[in-house]
Amino acid sequence: MIYYSVFAALSLFLLVFHEIHERKWLLYILLFLAFLFSALRYDAGYDYFSYYNYMMSVEGARFNDLEFFNKHLTDLAIKYEAPQFYFFVTSLLYVSFMTLGFNRLNRLDSITLVMFVFFIGSYLTSFDIIRQMVAVSILFYATARLVSKSYLSSIFFAAIAYGFHRSAVIFIIIFLFVIVLSNRKYRFVIYAAAFAASFFMLDVVAAVLNYFDLYSSYINRGGNDTGGKIYLMLCFMVLALLFFSRKGEVTDRFWVYFNLFFLGFLIYTVFLPYGYFVTRISYFLFPWGFVAFSELIESVDKNKWFLKVGVYAFSLLIFCLTLYMSSSLPREPYLNYNFYFMR
Repeated sequence: MIYYSVFAALSLFLLVFHEIHERKWLLYILLFLAFLFSALRYDAGYDYFSYYNYMMSVEGARFNDLEFFNKHLTDLAIKYEAPQFYFFVTSLLYVSFMTLGFNRLNRLDSITLVMFVFFIGSYLTSFDIIRQMVAVSILFYATARLVSKSYLSSIFFAAIAYGFHRSAVIFIIIFLFVIVLSNRKYRFVIYAAAFAASFFMLDVVAAVLNYFDLYSSYINRGGNDTGGKIYLMLCFMVLALLFFSRKGEVTDRFWVYFNLFFLGFLIYTVFLPYGYFVTRISYFLFPWGFVAFSELIESVDKNKWFLKVGVYAFSLLIFCLTLYMSSSLPREPYLNYNFYFMR
């Protein structure tokens, strides 16, 4: 726990110092710190030893059908008996592509980063579902390029994301959504109707995922009740963004970001009966909530500091709750953190 406390304290110091002095290099120091904290980890993350044992050729440890880039990275780690190489490279890719995405949207600021570092389905989650979270970061950058109408390059980076995790095929839906629906504000009744309709789409969407062989093993097992706490958090975020967007003249960009985040919220709603192992496909759209809050706070004149303090407090609460709930899991997947060179 001491490692997370120090990491959180250093992160907050850099973020608050940036709020006061507006020096962007402080944010890059924070991102480099986040990279090191991830790259040098040992026994942190629920799946850590699944990867570690596989790359150390421990008997019985295996992965079926690793994606193209993961297969080559793990093969290199196995060849040189250097499992930390895989965690180093995936950490670098994850933090780098998230940074590129935030920069592309001109939203690399303290609000975006406090949510990125402390929020569930983001930085800490990259310790767990490593392959998917690398794909999340690359697809986020691809979608950022798509939003700025760089269509061919967005498809190129989406293909790279697919090479890390097949769930990146969700880019097909995102691409169509951005082109057709994302760039406008809708009346509240439209958002409410879409939310209500999402409760009746489970069978259709589950059939599509089965067709693409995505999460099919989890779907075929039936439902479970995991993921409900995250869902309550997402509900709160959606309502807060809608409420405070009425308090000022928000930009058109805000609605693009919000609509993408709302799409992720709808996807989470659809798969909620199947629990965490399926709802995590919506994590591809979580970062758009971060940039939506950043764009909102930049746009409004009233309640700016109230919103900033609220985002900081909410993000830290989620971070602490994530670590607390980790203590109730069989292997305490986060709390065993150590540095690789000190194991």
